[in-house]
Amino acid sequence: MSRPSEHPITCEGCGDQQKFTAWDSINATLNPELKDRLVKGDLNTFVCPSCSHRTTVEYGTLYHDMERRYMIALQLDEQEPRNELATLHESERGILEGYRFRLVHSRPELIDKIHVLDHGFDDRRFELFRLLVRGRLADDGISLDADVYFEGREDPVQGEAELNFALVSKDRTDYFSVPVEQYEEFDLQFPPLPPEPEEPFGKWIRVDAKYVTDLVPRPE
Repeated sequence: MSRPSEHPITCEGCGDQQKFTAWDSINATLNPELKDRLVKGDLNTFVCPSCSHRTTVEYGTLYHDMERRYMIALQLDEQEPRNELATLHESERGILEGYRFRLVHSRPELIDKIHVLDHGFDDRRFELFRLLVRGRLADDGISLDADVYFEGREDPVQGEAELNFALVSKDRTDYFSVPVEQYEEFDLQFPPLPPEPEEPFGKWIRVDAKYVTDLVPRPE
């Protein structure tokens, strides 16, 4: 289930003392409306009832999708979260069999990972494809001093299906699309990745560019 908690907050606009509701855990299956609010940024936005000033509040959370069988831990301090799942009794662990446990360190990363997994991608292969996309951007003379986030898939009634991305730098955000056909070609041509290693139960894995680069066999 989703679990909220209240925290004191001082409005940056008027200085009033207020309360802010943070969500320590979000169950997207039981509370899909929270998922929508997370993606829109509402769950991380404090609106002062006195002056209407808006403040972004960043905090860690645990995102859980029971249908797609994955959990994502958002840990802001670059540390691995405590493996509280390891304390589950052996009989309880069966409920989480086949789950993917992922770790991210920012809210944009969390939303990106949700989009990737919700669209049915193997996030490891998708990270490799993202590296390919970044390489093509560089070939086109586009600066890569920015993060590339997946925004979702678009399937128009007419025209080709596309994967939408955001190129986010410190001072601007640009959007671009890649034909789904390019991913499908990549998926066919790139060799299968090794199975995910047998990690201790409930270990959170950060699947990012470094992780997948280490998976690719080096030429001898």
